[in-house]
Amino acid sequence: VQDVCGQMSLIAQARAIELSMADLFPVSVQGDREHLRRLVVNLVDNALKYTGTGGLVRLTLKESAGWAVLEITDNGIGLTVEEQKKIFNRFHRASEARSSDGKGVGLGLSIALSIAEAHSGRIEVASTPGRGSTFSLYLPATSR
Repeated sequence: VQDVCGQMSLIAQARAIELSMADLFPVSVQGDREHLRRLVVNLVDNALKYTGTGGLVRLTLKESAGWAVLEITDNGIGLTVEEQKKIFNRFHRASEARSSDGKGVGLGLSIALSIAEAHSGRIEVASTPGRGSTFSLYLPATSR
């Protein structure tokens, strides 16, 4: 998570978005390192993509009830309940995002979910239009 945050900090700076790591507690998961990295990159990139200039994207990591829980919270465009039902579908992009930046084809969250599920995990989203989103990644935690 720290490596990805460092990697994505240049993108955040270029967009004048504050990318911060809040509470990052040591927790381990078992899996394919490169796929897990891609999963976290996709989630952070998504948050940065839909957060406006001067916005904030915050990452927290903890262990809870046997799960490693990574939360990525932004104060971006947010999603309606209807959009939340569709965002993990291949080629889906939030309606406001389609007209605002023209980038991406709507595969990032679909890929992220596939990687999470391949590692016996899941992704949940909580969002409010105009206020932002929190994506919560749950992966089985392993003993250190």
